[in-house]
Formats: sequence, structure tokens, C-alpha cells
Amino acid sequence: MKVAIFIHGQPRLIDKSLFNHLDKQNIDYDIYISYWNNLNNYSQNTTGVINNSNLMNNPNIHNILVKHYNPKRIVGENEPILNFTDRYDDCPDKNVNRRVPELCAIGLQKAFSLCDKIDDYDWLIKTRFDLVFPLKKIVNQRCRMQIINNITQRINYLKNDLAINFTNCDPDKINFPDIYNFNKSDKNEPISEFFIVKPKFKKLFTYYNDLKFGGNNPANESILKHICDHYNYELNSMNITIGLNRMYNTPDYVFN
Repeated sequence: MKVAIFIHGQPRLIDKSLFNHLDKQNIDYDIYISYWNNLNNYSQNTTGVINNSNLMNNPNIHNILVKHYNPKRIVGENEPILNFTDRYDDCPDKNVNRRVPELCAIGLQKAFSLCDKIDDYDWLIKTRFDLVFPLKKIVNQRCRMQIINNITQRINYLKNDLAINFTNCDPDKINFPDIYNFNKSDKNEPISEFFIVKPKFKKLFTYYNDLKFGGNNPANESILKHICDHYNYELNSMNITIGLNRMYNTPDYVFN
């Protein structure tokens, strides 16, 4: 089995737990990274405070990412200047900036474009820099991600031993950690930070081209649900959840 892992966004820290977890299972993978190397953050109220000690302020950030991820290919760019219509102006959550959907979609597409031979892989994984693994089994499908704010919480979370062995992934669907109701108008929306698919669903990595079909809510969960509906892609909950590492501003920005 061979897996392609696509990481994109702001590298506020490096959480290596996913890769350590895959290594223990002898799963072969290649990493492709597209990252923003400036702090033109379009969603200040929802992504946590970033101060001067954050990894993104390190002038050697590119070499640091290469050292710790050993990616097959990597590209770092400044966040683009984005121009928007009024599509997202009526968002019910005022903390979600209307520029976020385009920025996230562009970043994912850039990471995906780094891979020349998609069909050589058995599975494709979309993830981000600050997710914590292994995965934790959930009781129902409305469980949210666990926010991890300190080392003790992370140590406790890593005691989970649920393996990512792809047996709970449906080869004919879009596999998400869990599916939950984000609001009353959009039911069963997928978690947007992480998904696993077969290469035949590669179009999902370039949904930036089809944002007009993503609805009017700038929350990525809502957008992905609309995009999957537009592509006639079915969703599959893996009945597991993930942790989100929010220790953005610690001097030790690498978490093994």
C-alpha cells in the first residue's frame, strides 16, 4: 500500500503524530506540502493567536519543514491578495472571514498540483499541520474535534491506539473522521480538516475551480458538503475523531 499525503495552509507548528502512527504500521507514504509563509491571516478570530515565537516567524521555516517532513515536493508562497464578491457576506458566524474559503481551496489545489502521478497511490489523504493522531473512536456521529491546549492533554490523547489501517474507509465514498450537523440548513456536513479518498476522487482536491457550487456559507464544512453533492460524491463517516493541536506559540514547535 502506498499513500499520498497533502498538507496545506499556515505551518503554525509541526505535529508529527500522524506520520509516527503510519510508520509504526509500515505504511509507505509520500508527503506534498503547500504552505503560506506570511501572516496575512484572514480569519483571526477562529484560528488562535499567533505571536512572535510562532514557527511562521522563523526565517528558516522552509528548511525546518523539509527537515521534519521530508516531503517529496514542497512549495512556500505568500498568501495571495484575494478579491471577493458578496457571496459570503451573510455568513451566520461573523468570526469566519469570507476570504477563508478561497484561501483554503487555493492552498489544497497547490499541494495537489505538486504530485505528478496520482494514480500510483492507493489512497490520498488531505490534512493540515496541527492535527493530532492516532484517532479516537467516537460513540456517535456528532462528535467534534478535541482541542489540545497543553502537553498533558496531548500525552493523554496519544494514549489512543486506534490504527489508521483503512479498513473503515469506503473506496467508493469520501471518508471523513466524522460527520456532524453544522447548522440547521446543512445536515451531515463533513469535517473539512482531514479526509481520505481513492485517486478516482482526485477532483475534490481541486474544488477551488467549482467554489460557485459551494453555497453561501464560508465555513469549509458547509462548502465541502455542497461540493460533494455537486460532484455526486457520497460521504462515509469513519466513526473516529481527531485532535487539534493549538499550542501555536511554544518555543518547541515540533511535536512528536
